[in-house]
Amino acid sequence: RKKDQEKKKQEELRKKEQEKKKQEELRKKEQELKEQKRKEEEKKAIDESEKEKNIQVSASDMTNYAKTLLGVPYVWGGTSTSGFDCSGFVQKVYNKFDINLKRTTYDQITQGTSVKLENIKENDLVFFDTRAAYNLAKKNNITSVDSLSDVIINESEKNVKVLYPTEPTHVGIYIGDGKIIHASSSKKQTVIDTLDNGYFKERIVDIRRYK
Repeated sequence: RKKDQEKKKQEELRKKEQEKKKQEELRKKEQELKEQKRKEEEKKAIDESEKEKNIQVSASDMTNYAKTLLGVPYVWGGTSTSGFDCSGFVQKVYNKFDINLKRTTYDQITQGTSVKLENIKENDLVFFDTRAAYNLAKKNNITSVDSLSDVIINESEKNVKVLYPTEPTHVGIYIGDGKIIHASSSKKQTVIDTLDNGYFKERIVDIRRYK
């Protein structure tokens, strides 16, 4: 009987040791999982930081490249550094950074994602309807295109055909600080203009982002 008790006691001790070992293994595994999760989250944070950094660098690089094309002559239908039209210019810049942009404003505006003016970022494309002069008409209480000729002063407004901007007849690249770079037919070259002025702001049709 004494042997049986001793055997039983040893068995209980063995079970306790096994249970203790099992608990230690579970704790160790739990700790390893926590450490693995921590490293994954840390890596994710680093990746996101690098991604954001790369985006910022790319945006700056694109703007800097676009600026190297300032002064290139405006040529209708042009797509090279010997001469651009507005859509040919933005296509040239975007293609330089492996963004496959279509050829015309009417096709380009169907790509990417639409964003609001208050959310505009560097390198977004801004599409305009250069035929429109809604704010000019509103300011002078004019309700028809025919009556616009009485108040049009600027040479650039003589081609007004509609009051509301509806079609993308022109496009430029937003480069930050409230400015766009674009191939201007009126100035006959690639130039930088202020977006927040009467002529451009009132003619915005859409703003598109391609990243």
